[in-house]
Amino acid sequence: MRSRHLLPLTALFTLAAASSAFPPVPPAKPKKDALAGPKALDGTWKVVSHTHQYAKGLRKLTIYSKVEIKDGKWVQVRAAGGAGPAYTIRFDASKAPPTIDMEVADGKTKTGARRGVFRLEGEKLTVTYTLRTQARPAKVDGVLANGEYRWVLERDKP
Repeated sequence: MRSRHLLPLTALFTLAAASSAFPPVPPAKPKKDALAGPKALDGTWKVVSHTHQYAKGLRKLTIYSKVEIKDGKWVQVRAAGGAGPAYTIRFDASKAPPTIDMEVADGKTKTGARRGVFRLEGEKLTVTYTLRTQARPAKVDGVLANGEYRWVLERDKP
């Protein structure tokens, strides 16, 4: 009679020990948005920072307050009002890091094409690029090489 009562308790302890032997599974890491397609970049972006590394050092640029990305176009909006040149953008999310190429869309502006890399994480977009005559940056973060630009943007809330 005594063994009949011990059996359920033994099974209960065995089950409790087995369930505590393995730690809980951690939650899945959020998926990077960069692979979501071209429309993932569409929207109005507030400029958090815009920097340029040149021969004399790092320069913080404050000309632009926003960037508007829509239908494959990148338009920089001046802090004092008005828009800068429109760039046609193409990107390749199959590369690591994803690449972005920007060509002046108006055909008159002589600022040249840009070649760069980007990272989109939620509501934050970071783009690092250089002029076409230089090698494409290898990474989005880190110290900028001479002639490189970095934009850190946050999606503007409607």
